[in-house]
Amino acid sequence: MSKSRRELVSTMRARREEAEAEDADLEAAERQRRGPRTVEEALARLPRREAASLRKELAFWCVPITNPARSAALLLTSSPRFENVILVLIVLSSVVLAVDSPLLDPASGLAVALGILDLALTVVFGLEMLSKQLARGLLLHRGAYLRSPWNVLDGTLVVISVLAAASTGVQSLQGLRSLRALRALRPLRVIARNEGMRVVVNALFSALPSIANVFVVFVLFILIFAIVGVGFLKGGLGACAGPLFDALPPERASLVMDPVPFEQLSAEQRGWGAVNGSAFAGTTSKAVCEWMGAEWTQRVAVGFDNVLVGSVALFGLSTTEGWVTMMQAGVESRGIDMQPARGAAPAMALLFILFILIGSFFFLNAFVGVTIDNFSRSKEGAVLATTDQREWIRLTDVVLNARPIRMARAPRAPWRRRAFVLVHSGWFEPFIMGCILLNAVVMAASFFGMPAGWAAILDATNTVFTLIFTAEAAFKLAALGWGYWHSAWNIFDFLVVTFSVAGILVDLVGGVSIGPVASVVRTVRVGRVIRLVKQARSLRLLFRALLVTLPGLANIASLLGLFIVIYGILGQQLFAHVRFGSALNEDANFRGFGQSLMTLVRVATGEDWNTLQADLAVGSDCSPNPQWDDPVPRGCGDVATSLTFFTTFTLTVSFVLLNLVVGLLLEAFSNEGVGSKLSAEQIEQFSEAWAELDPDATGFVPASRLGDLLQRLPVPMGFGRHNEVSDAAVRRRTLQLRITTWKAAAGAGSSGASAKQGGQVQFADVMLGLGRWLVEHGGKAAPGAADTDTEKSEAKRRASVSLPEGHPAVKRLRELRRQAAQSTGSRRLEWDVRHAMAAGTISDAYRTFRLRWRLSTAMDTVQRAWEARQRAIAAGQLLSQEALARAVAERIDEEDEDEDWDEHESSVDSGPVEEDEADDEVDASDAGNSKGSFVDWRGSATEF
Repeated sequence: MSKSRRELVSTMRARREEAEAEDADLEAAERQRRGPRTVEEALARLPRREAASLRKELAFWCVPITNPARSAALLLTSSPRFENVILVLIVLSSVVLAVDSPLLDPASGLAVALGILDLALTVVFGLEMLSKQLARGLLLHRGAYLRSPWNVLDGTLVVISVLAAASTGVQSLQGLRSLRALRALRPLRVIARNEGMRVVVNALFSALPSIANVFVVFVLFILIFAIVGVGFLKGGLGACAGPLFDALPPERASLVMDPVPFEQLSAEQRGWGAVNGSAFAGTTSKAVCEWMGAEWTQRVAVGFDNVLVGSVALFGLSTTEGWVTMMQAGVESRGIDMQPARGAAPAMALLFILFILIGSFFFLNAFVGVTIDNFSRSKEGAVLATTDQREWIRLTDVVLNARPIRMARAPRAPWRRRAFVLVHSGWFEPFIMGCILLNAVVMAASFFGMPAGWAAILDATNTVFTLIFTAEAAFKLAALGWGYWHSAWNIFDFLVVTFSVAGILVDLVGGVSIGPVASVVRTVRVGRVIRLVKQARSLRLLFRALLVTLPGLANIASLLGLFIVIYGILGQQLFAHVRFGSALNEDANFRGFGQSLMTLVRVATGEDWNTLQADLAVGSDCSPNPQWDDPVPRGCGDVATSLTFFTTFTLTVSFVLLNLVVGLLLEAFSNEGVGSKLSAEQIEQFSEAWAELDPDATGFVPASRLGDLLQRLPVPMGFGRHNEVSDAAVRRRTLQLRITTWKAAAGAGSSGASAKQGGQVQFADVMLGLGRWLVEHGGKAAPGAADTDTEKSEAKRRASVSLPEGHPAVKRLRELRRQAAQSTGSRRLEWDVRHAMAAGTISDAYRTFRLRWRLSTAMDTVQRAWEARQRAIAAGQLLSQEALARAVAERIDEEDEDEDWDEHESSVDSGPVEEDEADDEVDASDAGNSKGSFVDWRGSATEF
């Protein structure tokens, strides 16, 4: 078998296997939806090694897989309905935890009901854990329950819930009541059951080694500055303050500023003490301040009394929260327990400025940058990917969000056709955009206290603009019909127009009496300015880049919301009774779930979080055993609990999750940048060129028109409309794309004739083929340039962007093709566009050969007829021209009925041959077939 024939058969076999894999995916998705019905079907869903291990190993060292109880547990825990029920119960338990506040009356009906419901949920979760352990085994074999980190998390949370429930009402287990607060971690179980959250968390765990390296360096840097800070500022950040100190006369205040030993005080000065005859020990401002009855307080929430406290203070400064206040306290410090003075130690400012420059601007941003970079690569499985592979992964993200553009067609009705011409005229859209800009200026011209005349002018102008936009919507509806609703921009326009008209009607019926409703209706008109994005290409591309990030943003936002809910429940359980301080007050506290969420959102932005943390660590002037019905919170906080709570929250939410949003946006914008092989602008150009060949946006065009598409696309995707290239160059580029061909169903795509011309190609397949070609060739190609690369270099380029079968990008591509097949009824063919073009070339050559043969035969017939005519003339029997023509026609008809030609036509029109048939044809040609010359020619064409 020839090399080209082997390649053809191999490619067809690969296409067949890929199609079978997609069919298997469809069947697997259906089975996943309905759940397993037998034990073997449940095991078939697991990885092969896990399934083999479960068949062989015993659960709890004594229960085989054939045991009815274990089989039932496996079927139950493998059912999607079971997981959905557990997910609903997890959400319900989270609601119970949010409502179950420490400030709730323990004897109330609500508290009793919540306790019973929590106990019931704990029992259900315990049974779920036991069922999974029975189905999979506990630990020792592959696929066992504790071999999965997510099951370890689930099991730990269930055990905590069981211990917390057991401690209720049992005096000997009262020490376990502190575990009740850890029930707040129960919503973490949602992560294991949500694919999007799980992808984000797994990516973060994959990025942990790189993140840990930077974090360790950051911690060492903080320790160095903490040691320096303790050396200079320990005990030196306090001050004498309070109402009594503020009321002291200057001579007494000066004694606090410059204290002297008690023995050196005059009799009058000794009488300044709060208690007559008392004395103070030491010569410090703090001793004199307290001797006079004033209060010695710390100027900052967290100081530098030891290395640990100093490290906490510097960690807070790294977020730039309160660093100016801390620097001012350091600059005014005069030593241990001494009253501060302005400009006492100006050199201390250098310490804080240097820390902000290095610790905050450099290390903290390096930590954030490493987190974002490793996360963006880990979530796509690209940690070990090459540069070309990462570029290919980015291309799939952008391409899979592109869609064909539907071209509007002029209607048949004369009045609608006139509306169509109007809305598609060159001046219509610029006029509407100008009206939008002017309307925005008019809406911005209103102000509080404006004269009644000016308000009337603005209202009249807004009414005129509303009428213009209403007329625009009416013209477009008349011109486009149902096609008007195919555009999201048109739907947005219609909603804005509807609200604008409603605003006018509200004003007519008395908008003042309606109140806030009228204001909301009028405010919606401002959204009309967003339409400017549609016309500005750069803004449109930016807007599209934002839309591309929405799925990823949804995953991160859901995980962010989950952590805020968990910390909100945890904060409510831990800090509901803590007395108020400077930052902990009526507006920011943890006395209710809603208030806890608002406080945590504020903390996530970094607003005064370190002061709030210090207030929740208070241990003086408080009650160690507060009651649930205290009208004013008076409980004590805890330093370790407060520090752990806020440090972990800041690291997890502020440093990691919020910055992942930034990283996702940066990744989306980088995909649109100059360095990307296929930018959003190029994708838009591709969609516009595709619409010329597929005006109905079916997503399919004939494979024979790929050359026309390449000629319409600009460089480097195509050749450009104004660049003249040879047919050979177009054909060569098309052959390099390796695009899958489809057989379209009736009504899906083009007519059936296209199938005879090599099938059809799909929108995303062509775009991905172009993107892959750009990645392989570096995005550079001169129009009409010849491909001089060797077969070895071509194979090397292909391998540079190859991804594993289980890679997320590969899965997304297969899912896209599966959806295309389902939505259009089309099916993928076993050959790609290269083989379709080769077959088309063979067919064209055959038709040319046949035409030449027929012309040659006809010429022979004419020659023989002419010779017969000459002989007839010589014999005196002149033939008429009509008779000659009939003879030629009859001869041609006879040749068309020749059996040889019937055999040739059947061999060509029969379509692709199987491997065995191809071998038979080659063997027949080698054996000296009577049509050997034609078969040899056909084989050489296949080589092409």
